[in-house]
Amino acid sequence: MTTRAINLEASAPETKEGYVKTQFEDRLLAAEDIAEQVGRFATGQAKRRTSLTVSAKGPQDFVSTADIDAERMARQLIAERFPNDAILGEEAGGELADSCWIIDPIDGTTNFLSGLPLWSVSIAYVQDGVPVVGALALPMMGDLVAAASGSGVRRNRRPLAPVQRSGPKLAGIGRNLPWLAEGYRDTERLLEAAGYSLVSLGSCATELAFVALGSLEGYVQHQVSIWDIAAGVIVCREAGLLVDVTPGPTAKVNVIAGSADFGRTLGLLPDCQTNIARKIPV
Repeated sequence: MTTRAINLEASAPETKEGYVKTQFEDRLLAAEDIAEQVGRFATGQAKRRTSLTVSAKGPQDFVSTADIDAERMARQLIAERFPNDAILGEEAGGELADSCWIIDPIDGTTNFLSGLPLWSVSIAYVQDGVPVVGALALPMMGDLVAAASGSGVRRNRRPLAPVQRSGPKLAGIGRNLPWLAEGYRDTERLLEAAGYSLVSLGSCATELAFVALGSLEGYVQHQVSIWDIAAGVIVCREAGLLVDVTPGPTAKVNVIAGSADFGRTLGLLPDCQTNIARKIPV
């Protein structure tokens, strides 16, 4: 699919109280509303998780009736506001168009089913192949993190000041069976040699939210699906972080997001703007 990079030369819209209103305001508000509503529904489902029907999509990859119903709700809410928009979701599939919504109804299903709080609802809108709106609801953490291209990041619907991270060098590294077989250990050793303590929290979208909020200095994972990262990519970009997405095998992608130091450790260019301009291969 042909994609275009974000135009970094466009003039910035006027700001109000630290927030930049952009052409994507309607979709940003919708993404926040939908992620929040779906998050409330999923939280209710989590309380009865032992009664949910669960099946395996593949090794260490589960889907429950909560995932399916949560995506159905998200699709309905999007269609009510934008009836002509294409939608792609993890559970029900759909059209991967140049411009479309991308849904991960519960990212971190294994955590969700195990009673762990580290899961999230991811709602993104992609225009011309580039994520321009994203909302990540972390219901068990009480957080809603969202952004639109050129607007900066919002936390619980209020502008989030740029995070000046301090403290230990803590980063996230995602795990999956294909990457474990090809290169994971090398990346792990590289980061640890640079002084990073590493965590793997079981939810790509959640860890990207933590990077944007400054809890993690960076995050890396190979061979993930587009719905795992679509919202997190725009949120991290709007937080002023280095973001790099490259094609992986079998319709998967590789993602790196974090500080300039984190990126340099993994061999990326230190100039954040250069990497922000790189388009997502959807």
